[in-house]
Formats: sequence, structure tokens, C-alpha cells
Amino acid sequence: MNKLVVADAGPLIALARLGSLALLPGLFSQALVTPQVLAECEARHDRDEGAAVRAAISTGSLYLQTPPTPLPGWGVDAGVSSAIALALATGAGVLMDDRAGRNVARTLGLNVIGTAGLLVLAKRRGQ
Repeated sequence: MNKLVVADAGPLIALARLGSLALLPGLFSQALVTPQVLAECEARHDRDEGAAVRAAISTGSLYLQTPPTPLPGWGVDAGVSSAIALALATGAGVLMDDRAGRNVARTLGLNVIGTAGLLVLAKRRGQ
């Protein structure tokens, strides 16, 4: 996996629920999130995940970065598309659970890791 990763909403929400967003800086040199992904994380006002992701941006565990425009559709949602576009632009891997998004990312030659893979990697590294 690349030292630079762009995270999609699904893994960020899962890590926030587990209280494990702090794993990201220990596993990657930088973890990037797009405004579209952040919006997806904050979409449910009855949940705390969006606030946890926003706090991780504030503390420097995550970095908010806008992808190049226009975003290709690739037949996936805006958050997935933005994450893939930013990964392509920065040479990063992607942290993504969305099956269609993972397929697109792999087709485009990106390294992909999911939430489960990230947790296994963290355990192997003693985090």
C-alpha cells in the first residue's frame, strides 16, 4: 500500500464508530479526504461520525484536499469518484469498501485497501 492514501466515506465512518481514526497517521504518511467524502460522512446529523472525521481533520490525522475538476463519473457516487480522482492526481492508494469503486480503482491501476485490511495491517504493526 502507498504511504499516501485517499479515504472514502465508508471506511472513515467505520473507523469513527470504532474510535480508530487515529490508526491512519500510524499507517500512512498522509490520509487525504475530499470535500465530497466529508459531506457524506456528515450527512447523518443523528450520528457522531461526521464530527469525528471533522475533528481528525482539525488535528491533522486527515487532510482535506479538493480533487481535480471535472470529476469523471465512472458509474459510482460522487464521494467514490472524488476519492479515485484525487488518488490518481496524487499517486495515492485508496481506502475504500465500495465494491464498484474498488473495481474502478483497480482498473485504473490504484492500490486499494478496505477497512478490514486496514485493521489487519494495524494489528500486524502492533497498533
